[in-house]
Formats: sequence, structure tokens, C-alpha cells
Amino acid sequence: MIEPNKVRTRDGHTQHLVATHPDTSPELVRKGVSWKPWIEWFTVNADAVGISLLLLTLFVALFHRVLNFQPANPDDLRFISQIATTPNPLKYLFGDWGEGPYVTGEYGMYRPIHPISLWLVYKVFDVLAEPNQWINLILHFANVLVLLMILLRVQKNRVVALLCTALFMVSNYTVSPAIWVTDRATLQVGLALLLLIYHTVKTNETNAPLRISYVLILCSLALLSKESGLIVPLFALLVSLHRSPTTIDKIRRGAVYGSVIGVYFLARFLMFGSQATAYTNKGYLFGMIRYDKINDLPEHLRILSLIDNSAKSVLAVIVPVFSELGQLDLGMKVLVAAIATITLVAISIKKLTFLQMYCLGIIILNAAIHYQIYRHRALYITQIAFCLFVAAGPVIEAGTRRWATFAIASVVLLLVSLVQVDSYIQAQYVWRYKELQIRSLEEALKVYPGRIDPEVARRVLQRYQ
Repeated sequence: MIEPNKVRTRDGHTQHLVATHPDTSPELVRKGVSWKPWIEWFTVNADAVGISLLLLTLFVALFHRVLNFQPANPDDLRFISQIATTPNPLKYLFGDWGEGPYVTGEYGMYRPIHPISLWLVYKVFDVLAEPNQWINLILHFANVLVLLMILLRVQKNRVVALLCTALFMVSNYTVSPAIWVTDRATLQVGLALLLLIYHTVKTNETNAPLRISYVLILCSLALLSKESGLIVPLFALLVSLHRSPTTIDKIRRGAVYGSVIGVYFLARFLMFGSQATAYTNKGYLFGMIRYDKINDLPEHLRILSLIDNSAKSVLAVIVPVFSELGQLDLGMKVLVAAIATITLVAISIKKLTFLQMYCLGIIILNAAIHYQIYRHRALYITQIAFCLFVAAGPVIEAGTRRWATFAIASVVLLLVSLVQVDSYIQAQYVWRYKELQIRSLEEALKVYPGRIDPEVARRVLQRYQ
């Protein structure tokens, strides 16, 4: 009698049968390779993959023109000139990277990762602009994907997760860092913060503490990127003080992240002296009174302007009625966007979750960090918190009135944002093209005298004109 797992051959002998699986082939079985894990992964993460592809399609359709941006403005020429004359980029780790004293001579900039990345691109691609644009776009979409991963963990309704992620990807507050190479540092800070938020959400599910070593790596990435990177150790400090079960643990973890902040400020004071926290730029007091530098205002107005900048950074989350420089803007598209935003916030505050409270903390901390300036690009972090706040609220059941209100408000806000961002990208493309065609080398050099290398400017203009 032949055993069940054997078969008789034509020559009368018996041999073992090899079991097969629908997702394997004999050749793959012999090599020990199976597609089953990949198929299982795509099955489990089908929602995430589908949403990511939709977002990628929208991203490419909206941002593809950025790859054709030309380094036509003085900022581009100034940045390239600085890195072109630097033999060793590691010097940026120990001081200002050439931007200080910046224009007014009042402060320096410690953002070493940014100039190092620009230096590496320059050494490989010379003055070619496309590689730097690619890096910015990849960083922004990476932030989009990390935000999506967070939302899929905290929001069961996949449509809500999709819409809230799209509202971050396409926004007046996030477009500038995505398309301006000079704003890359903001993307780096955003990535560090998003990874920390994801880690916070994941550990909260098991009541586990934050991993100090991992958080310190994220703090280093953020603080070596930009001054606003302070948001990362500050957020880690906030979470640790809130979640640590014992007073001793609160003190121990608080001391770690507090020390990071202290060391950072000490390093800035050693590098920049009394100007370590100085920053000044133009804006609009109360959204109406224009000034070129805060320091030029009378003392009482200067103090009010600092409060005004922070207040606008918070208010702009709920009522986005301020232009890039903080001027009050009551145009039709702005008012429609404001109504939709207020509606989304109202829907989300029914019962605050732990993540929503953290988002409020991020918004307040970001406003405090940027007390000396109001800019849309400074609200990149705020937009992360806003989208998380809306999506992290109570589950929105499909078919309910609350769901219909949310869907209408979010779609309206997304459509307005698409129009605004598309117009901004198109205007930037046209402006750069015209600038490059009409600008002479002499005109470019006059904008920042002594800061633009004539040879670098000549090569850029020759390449793109």
C-alpha cells in the first residue's frame, strides 16, 4: 500500500510529494523564497497603500512644476555662493553657516544640516537646481506619509484620514517649505516632530515610556536643522511630564530633555553672544500697521508686536485670515477657507482625546518659539497639529449629520487650498522664469553686495538663460 504522501513512478519506485502553495512556485520553493509575507502585508495595509497612491497622484499633479524652478532669485545665488567657497562643510557644525550677520547684522543662523546637504549637492551637480528641488519634495511627501501612518492608528474612518492628510499636504502653510530650497530646514524639523508623535502614539497604546535614545536622535535632527527645532525636545518634555507614572520618573526624564534644551541655548550663546536669540523682520502689527523691523518700533509697540506674532500664530489655525507677512486678508477665498476651518474645529472638540491635547500644546509651543515673526512657513508645524487635532477626535460615523458636515467642510477647504497652492506655485514659476530672463549679472550682485560670488552667478545665469 502506498502512503498518502508518496506516489508510484512509472518504473515502479515511490517518491515523496512536495506540497505546493498557491503563492509559490517549485523554483521559489527550492530557493526558500515565498511571496506570502508580501501578499499578507499588502492585504493588511491595503487601506494605507491605496490612500498613499491617491495622495501621490495629487502630489505629482500639483507639485511637478517645482522641478522646473530656476535658481533665479538673490537668495538662491547667495546660498550657492556661500557653499561654493567652503572647502569643508563640517565647519557649519560649529558656528554660523555664513548667513550671519544676516542682512541687518543682528543675528546668526545655526542650521548645519541644511548647508551640508546643499554643499554635497553642489559638489556632485554643480549649480543644477533640480536635485535640491527633488530633496525638498521627497522630504515633504515623507512627512505626508508619516502623518498618514499616525492618522491610520488613531482614526478608524479612512476617508477622514485621507482628507486630513491631504489638508496638510496642500496648504498655504506648507507649500513654501516644500518648494523653496531655502526652507528645507523646516521640512527636517517637521519630519523629526512627526516621527516623535508617531512614537508617542505607538507607545501610548501599550502604556510604554518614550525611548530616550530614540527621542535624543530626533532632538539632534531637529536642533541641527533650525531654531524652531526646539519644538521637538519641548514636546518630548511635555509628553514625559504628562505620562511618567511616578514623580521620580518625571524628574529623571524631564532632566534629560531639559538638559538638551539647556545645552542648545548654551551653544548658541557661545557662538553668537548677546545676539543668540535675536531675530527681526518685517510684518504687520495687529494685521494692519506695517513695520520693517521690530526693533525700529517704540518699546511699547515692540512688546505688543511680540505678543501679536504669537497670537496670530495661534489664531491662524482656527481663522486663517492673515497673509504671508501677517496682514489681515478678508478676500472671498480666505473667508470661505476660514468658515470651513472653524467648522472642522467645532466638529472635533466634542470630547478632547490625549492626542488632541498634545496638538494644542504643539500649537502653543510653536507660537511661543516664533514670537518674533509671523510667516506662513513658520506654521508648517502648526498645520501638522491642526490636521492631527481634527482627525484625532471622536470617530465620525459614516451616514450621520456630523459626517456630512465634516465631509463638506473638509472638501471645501481642500478645494480652496488647491486653488491657492496651485496659484502660488504657478506665480513662483513665472516669476523665476521672468527674473532669469531680464536680470543681468550686475543687477543680481547689487542685491546682496559682497555675498554673491560673481563667478557662481555667471555660471547660474549662463546655464539657465
